[in-house]
Order: sequence, then structure tokens, then C-alpha cells
Amino acid sequence: MDELLPGVDQRFCVRHLYNNFRKKYPGKKLKELMWKAAKASYVNAFNDALAEIKQISEGAYEYLMKIPARHWSKSKFTSGPLCDTLVNNMSEAFNSTIVIARGKPVVTMFEEIRVYLMERWETNRQNIARYEGVVLPNIKKRIEKESAYTNNWLVRYVIILQIFILFSHYAEIMESDMIFCAALSRRSTEHDYEVRHIACQTNEKYHVNLLRRECDCRRWLLTGLPCCHAISCMKSQNMNIYEYVPDCYKKERYADCYSSVIYPANGQCLWERIEYADLQPPPIRRQPGRPKKKRTRDPNELLDHTQLKRARWGMKCSRCKQSGHNKSTCKLPPPPVSSAPATSSVQPPQPPPAYDGSSNPTAPAPASVQPPPPPPASVPARTSRGSGSTNQAKARRRKGKEPVSSTQPMQVSKRRKSQLEQRVLLQARNSLFYGCYAIM
Repeated sequence: MDELLPGVDQRFCVRHLYNNFRKKYPGKKLKELMWKAAKASYVNAFNDALAEIKQISEGAYEYLMKIPARHWSKSKFTSGPLCDTLVNNMSEAFNSTIVIARGKPVVTMFEEIRVYLMERWETNRQNIARYEGVVLPNIKKRIEKESAYTNNWLVRYVIILQIFILFSHYAEIMESDMIFCAALSRRSTEHDYEVRHIACQTNEKYHVNLLRRECDCRRWLLTGLPCCHAISCMKSQNMNIYEYVPDCYKKERYADCYSSVIYPANGQCLWERIEYADLQPPPIRRQPGRPKKKRTRDPNELLDHTQLKRARWGMKCSRCKQSGHNKSTCKLPPPPVSSAPATSSVQPPQPPPAYDGSSNPTAPAPASVQPPPPPPASVPARTSRGSGSTNQAKARRRKGKEPVSSTQPMQVSKRRKSQLEQRVLLQARNSLFYGCYAIM
């Protein structure tokens, strides 16, 4: 990639990196620390997050160190692209838009994408023409969000150092009066400021230079938008915050991006005819099942808000009783199937001995050879559901043409069988209840 596009930043999607990371090193704490390291805007915060990961798992630390930090951490991003995005949601959104078009032939796919872009650009041109502001609306929301954090910051100046030294006791009084302030900002020169959080637990202190448009937290450098530290200094001087917004976030540049026009095109009936035959697509064997259009989701992703995660409950094999697979993918051999018919351990009840006229009625009767019982009547094999012979026989019985044989076994469905069992249980319960009531 560096040889094809030299000097261009290459970044990875942190969400996909974590999906590979969690296969070897799962855990909520490691997930939080990995995202903390990715969102860290300066090097010290990135190193602190990696140190915490190292304390938990040495292997997880070595796994992340093999990936260059300039591809996935804000602390190593450069200021050229003016972008601090960590995921590839932009490409995912475009793929979801063309999901129907990409399943069609090449020419048809390109035509649908062209028409979509043509309509989208015209809609954006009309929207930006009606917009009355200078800074784009989404950028305004982001600046307002950063400005909300400045409520906990207070600006205090020491313009001349000699005055501060001569009247140090006044400064001590001022510090004692402002002990309830959440933050402190000092001005050393015309453009340099020192912003310090007054809480002793954080020890946060940043250097801001409004002339170079830099803050040591590097958030202003990455996106080009002022951070909360810079906005607190601007508010203290009654400066216009939107003057420090780059031109790429303003209305004029947005209109220039969509100033070009995608012109309409004629259909295939008006295309130029050539002497060569049209290229035909190769023969394609249609695969069984419905064609897949959506991307393959991970087990930890919810397919629906009402559906439970499979990774939450997991799978358990009914053969080896181990989790992570089912019996169809189990590596253990299947249990042997015995060919001998199963014999019942319950013996049928024996009839009482016959009385032979002797004086001892309890004496056993002499053994006699009894003829073997007749073989059971052969039951016809049950045909598949919907077979012609069975359906025709049922139809003749309904019309009365063929009487129902008493020797033919009655086939009762499971639902009807359960209803009959419930009815018998209900009658037995009522009989028991009325019998107890009669005794009382």
C-alpha cells in the first residue's frame, strides 16, 4: 500500500480488529482498554492503556504491539486528513445502499449506481442552497457539544509577570476565592494559554496556541475543530469560535464538492453499434437456496433487538456434553447401535392356578404343555403422508362406500391423543372430588 499510494495514511477499522482480538483474548475489561488505547489522542494516554492491558494479559499486549499504532490509534494519526474516524461505517453505509444493484449484471449495476449518485448530488445541491448558515449543521452540533464541556473550566490571567510577583499576596487571595473553580487557564503571551484542571486527582494541564491552532491534547490537530480547552480560551477573550473552523467545514466548500453535474445518459437502444458481437456472461450454475445479500454477522452481533445472542447462551453437544459445538460436528464417534431387539424387563401377569379338585386348593397345578399363542395380526405399514392409496381409502369411508374394518387399528394423532388424556384426567379428578364431598 505504501508503494501504490506513498504519503497516504492507511487506517484499520478498530471494530474489525477487536473481532479478531476477542477470539484469542475475550473479556469486557480487555475490550474497554483496547478501545481506550484506540481513542487516546496523545501518546502518554495510549501507553497507559497498553500498560493496563499488559498487567491483565501479556499475550494480549504482544498481540496489539504487533499491529502498528499508526493504523488504529488516534495518538499516532497525522493531521493531514483532518479525520479521526476509527471505523469504516462510511463504506458499510455505501454497501448497504447498493446491496440490490450489486446483484445485477455489470452494466445494470453501474447504471443504477449512476442514477443514485445523480439524484443524491442534486438533492444535496438543493439542500445547501437553502441553508443560511456559514458552518455546516453537523459541525455546529459538534462544536456546541465541545462548548458544553467548558462550563467546568474557568479562565484566569496573569498578563504581566512583575505585577504577579509584587502582589503575590493578592494572587493568593484570588486563588483562595476561586478554590471552587473546576479548571484554570493562564495566559503567558498574546496567543499562548495554559489550561489546567484544578482537581488534584486528574493533574490535567494543556498548552494551547490560538495562532498555530494547536492544543497538546491533539484533538484540535486531528480534526481541525477546536477542542474544549481551546474553546475555553476563546470564550475568555470573547472571540468568535467559528472563525477558527477550517474552510472544508463551511458552506462554500460543500457547495463546490457538488458543483459538478452527472449528466443523463441514453438507453441501450441508442448506443453506438459496432461490428463485433456482444460479450456474453459465462454460464453460471445456480446455487441451491436463496442468494445471500447481507454480510456475515458475528455471533456477538444482534440480528434483531428482540432476538437473543447465540454467543450469550452458546451451544452444547448432546453426545459429549461439551460446549462450543453440537452433535453433528462432534469429533467423538457415534454410539454403537445394537442389532438385537430390545426386550422388556416387565413380565406379563400370570393367570392363577386352576383348581383340580384336590384337598389343597393352593397347591400348584401340574405342568401342562400349552399351545403357543397365535401370531399377532400383521399391521399394514404406515404410508407416507399424502399417499394416494391412503387418501382414497379415507375418502371412500367418508362417503360410506367402504365400512371401517374392526380389525384395522385406529390411527390417532398426537394432538387428539393429548386431548383424550386431558379429558380422562379431568373426569378422574371430578370423580375424586365428588366422592370426597359425599363422604364429608
